[in-house]
Amino acid sequence: MFKAMAVLFIVGLSEPVILTDQLEPQKTLFACMARGALMIKTAYQMSELAIVKAEAFCLEQEPGDKQKPIEKVNPNEGQKV
Repeated sequence: MFKAMAVLFIVGLSEPVILTDQLEPQKTLFACMARGALMIKTAYQMSELAIVKAEAFCLEQEPGDKQKPIEKVNPNEGQKV
């Protein structure tokens, strides 16, 4: 099983934007890369910002693995939100 992710580099932002697929993992690497490409295409169509570079990649997951939720941190205070 493969989980799709995409990294977008946008003009005016100092850090890249990381997109994680919220759908179930894909069964094949080809399907995962196609999902990553679709994520980039959707972000491009919905964004008014200039995307300089975008890359899709896939992470291999075991069928029973659950992804841990990402903790949001306030960058000004360094505390969990």
